[in-house]
Amino acid sequence: MKLPFSFNLKFVFRLLFPGFVVSLALFPALRATCNKLYITIQSEYLIILSTLIAGWLFIVLDMHIYMVLEGRRYWPNWLRKLFQRSEERRLKRYGEEYNRAKETDRIKYTELSVELRRFPLNSRGERIASYPTRLGNLLLAYEEYPLRVYGMDSVFYWYRIWMAIDDDLREHIDTQQALADSSVYMTAALFFTGLILIGYALLQQIGITLINPFPTSQFLLTLGAISMGLSWFLYRISLHLHATFGELFKSLFDMHKDKVPVDNVINLISSLAKDNHIKGASNSDKYMIAWRYLHNYKIKTEQGVVSAATLFERD
Repeated sequence: MKLPFSFNLKFVFRLLFPGFVVSLALFPALRATCNKLYITIQSEYLIILSTLIAGWLFIVLDMHIYMVLEGRRYWPNWLRKLFQRSEERRLKRYGEEYNRAKETDRIKYTELSVELRRFPLNSRGERIASYPTRLGNLLLAYEEYPLRVYGMDSVFYWYRIWMAIDDDLREHIDTQQALADSSVYMTAALFFTGLILIGYALLQQIGITLINPFPTSQFLLTLGAISMGLSWFLYRISLHLHATFGELFKSLFDMHKDKVPVDNVINLISSLAKDNHIKGASNSDKYMIAWRYLHNYKIKTEQGVVSAATLFERD
């Protein structure tokens, strides 16, 4: 759900910060490569160029970075199951403490209610741990809100509401999203930096030193471990940013869902299906019907869900 960035503070958050961190870690390797190939380039220009390229790659890989941190893809099954059980235990613990605190500790009760809202709901209205990470469950908790409350697929209708709101509101929302994105990119950047530093240490152990003078392998291993520790710490403290943006995301649907008119599409679908009852459906059903047609080119009839192309052929 990202839109093109411009050269402003959001550009700094999304591109320069993570790009600079990774470019500093890559500098020894890049410097050694340039020297080996007899490429003459000043170090400051090398850092600037590598910062822009690395930052651009973070933006290009945005969806994949989120999928990894959410636990949606690229996880080994054994690791996914391990973390999934951890999230389920965390949810169970919060639920038990929440019930105990209801009558005894109002402050703890309120705080736990906030934590529980960071888990998505199932069809019975019960909190569940759908993903193996805190970020994955938190994002799903607010992304499923428009579908659950209004029958609006969040990704599909997000872009359509985005095009309908005014520029000031759009700028405010994108700035808040840039802060959340930056925390995710920096989490990944610090983790990659740790891997790079550990890689340098391993190269030194086999007698390969990229540039002189170079820190000892023990120092590089320590620095790599610190970088990975900072990555985990930033990930944990960034969850509040994502929760804040999640409330903004839900509010946008609450306040501006009517900016996406679907009546013309509903009239077309009603005509194709030869079913006037569709025009009298609830708003929630209309959004679902319109989504099914516009997104999948499908229409639900008395005979089941069929391709709209089939109904056009009949006409």
